[in-house]
Amino acid sequence: MKNLKIKSKLIVSFGILLVLSLVISGLCLSSVQRIQKETNTLATTTLSNTECIWEMRRNLISAQRYALMALADEDPTQIAEYLNHTLQDVERNNVLLEQCKQNNSLDQSKIQNLESLFQQETDPRNRMIALLKDGSDVSNQQAFEIFENEYNPLQGQQASLLMQICDDQSQFAQNRVDFSQKIYHVTQIWGIAMAVLLCIICIVLVLRLMQYIIIPLHQIRDATSLLVQGDFSKELSYDSRDEFGETCRSISADFQTVYTNMKPATN
Repeated sequence: MKNLKIKSKLIVSFGILLVLSLVISGLCLSSVQRIQKETNTLATTTLSNTECIWEMRRNLISAQRYALMALADEDPTQIAEYLNHTLQDVERNNVLLEQCKQNNSLDQSKIQNLESLFQQETDPRNRMIALLKDGSDVSNQQAFEIFENEYNPLQGQQASLLMQICDDQSQFAQNRVDFSQKIYHVTQIWGIAMAVLLCIICIVLVLRLMQYIIIPLHQIRDATSLLVQGDFSKELSYDSRDEFGETCRSISADFQTVYTNMKPATN
């Protein structure tokens, strides 16, 4: 860099600072994009999955409640209405289950187990509904036994499995949050390190530029001071190829010419 022209030295120095600034900006921008991506994952995947699973669980509880209300009521019209609500909740859960089967962010093995439990529930539910529609005391007693021994345990298993899926989503969300925090902290460390490095490089470049300018100026000043005193022995040793180097060599040559021309006169 010593032999570069002053203009080139300034351009190189500015280029180095510009590159480091772009690196820092790129690092920060990349980190922000990663954090944004994790935020989008939480918003579009984890939260929507959790909402879907919780809706299935609410429908499950609702279907169970309406089934109990149908078992407890004696009015055929009310029983039919309760059973209709139960079937609506079941149908809604089947729709949500199909959505979950298309969602690769969910544990598909658990979704398959849930689908299997839904299928197992179909037969006891249909038998229970048929008995309740019959309306006799014997049929109601048999429906209640089906509810207690077959239907309710299957719903309990479904509820437990849905809670496991919710826990998985909560853990996934926590992992994404931890990863975002890690990116944030790493960005902070790298940003501070790059800023410190940038400051150090700025100081070094300024000192070097000052050296490239001040040294030849001091030599020229000293040489001209000696010239005024009639001393032509001072040699300008600044050997750079920049403008200051050329000036020093030119002054040295001029000094030598003046000294040569003055030597006969002094003799």
